[in-house]
Amino acid sequence: MRRVAKRQVILLFEPLESLKFWLLEYFLECLALPLETGAPGVDDVRVHLNVHTVAPVPIPAGCTDGFAVAYWRRFEAYLEPAVQASISSLALLLPEDADRGARRLRKTWSLGPGMPATDI
Repeated sequence: MRRVAKRQVILLFEPLESLKFWLLEYFLECLALPLETGAPGVDDVRVHLNVHTVAPVPIPAGCTDGFAVAYWRRFEAYLEPAVQASISSLALLLPEDADRGARRLRKTWSLGPGMPATDI
């Protein structure tokens, strides 16, 4: 990337920060996926690029990009098969693990608004 552009912006999820995301309470099996266990963090990027600034990027409540945290405030979206298929960690789960997680989330959602904690 250094050869192509003088400046770069790289968006990535920091593996240790992603462990705080409430969705993992329902889909624990995601933690064992290679894309989670081997995900590069900021320090890995520093090895290859001259990093000047690292800053968190807040995910807006209405984000529609379709990555895992995009629906953090609209947890019912995680029950939709199309949404699950667009999120790599959910799409890579065994069907029975994905179904079990969706059932747990659906049960919590049925308890009423504000469940689960809608905070990332």
